[in-house]
Amino acid sequence: MTATTVTTVLERMYRDPKHRDAFVATLPIAGKDGTIASRMRHTRAEGNALGKTGSISNVRSLSGYVRTRDGEMLVYSIIANDFVIPPATITWIADLAVETLSNFTRR
Repeated sequence: MTATTVTTVLERMYRDPKHRDAFVATLPIAGKDGTIASRMRHTRAEGNALGKTGSISNVRSLSGYVRTRDGEMLVYSIIANDFVIPPATITWIADLAVETLSNFTRR
């Protein structure tokens, strides 16, 4: 599955008023619960970014939603395959990307 496919599904779910709230409620909140409870703490992404993680040998992913500094909701999907650096480094990079999106502004 590609990041583009994941973001397409996430966009469609968010734009569907019938299913959005129930779907979004299933996603862990950065720094608060689930698989990202200990991630992105003390950043604008904490309590703001919603995301689902995934991992198998040499694959890590993080996909979901994050609200920007301006209040705009963004969809993101980060998938790292066949990497040779430590998995913790991949996790750090993915978290940094989401934190960067949470600080984004169009102003």
